[in-house]
Formats: sequence, structure tokens, C-alpha cells
Amino acid sequence: MNPGIIALFIPIIIFMIPIVAILAWHQQRMAVIVHGERGAAGELEALRKEVFELRQLINQQALMLDSVNSAVRSLPRQTYEPQKIER
Repeated sequence: MNPGIIALFIPIIIFMIPIVAILAWHQQRMAVIVHGERGAAGELEALRKEVFELRQLINQQALMLDSVNSAVRSLPRQTYEPQKIER
């Protein structure tokens, strides 16, 4: 090879090594971000599902309490007198 071409390649190779290292680091960082977001999206969806289930449970319990309250109000009112306990 021509010594002039070799002399030209040496600085190019010297500058390419850090550029390749930076690009590899950037690619790894982006992979972590992309995969991290997917994991977070799955976790977010699980939390939304749990909130939905809790809301359904609260609605069911509110309806049950309302029906119990209605049933108690429909009972005839009775008065009780305290009994004296003799010793």
C-alpha cells in the first residue's frame, strides 16, 4: 500500500473508535429506555385494571348497603323498654 494512504487511515481509525463506542453506548441506552417503557406500560395497564376492579367492588358494596338500608327502613318501628335485672 501507498504510505500516504496508510497515513490517512491512521487518524480516521483513531477518530472512529470513540465514535463507534459512543454509538454503541447510545444504542444500549435506547434499548433500555424502550424496554423499560414497555415494562412500565404493562405495569400501568395492570394498575388500571386493578383500579377498575376496585371501583366495581365499591359500587357493589354501595348497592348492597343501600338495599340493607332500605330493608331496615321498611321494617316496622318497634320500641323496646330496658328490662330491670334483679339480683
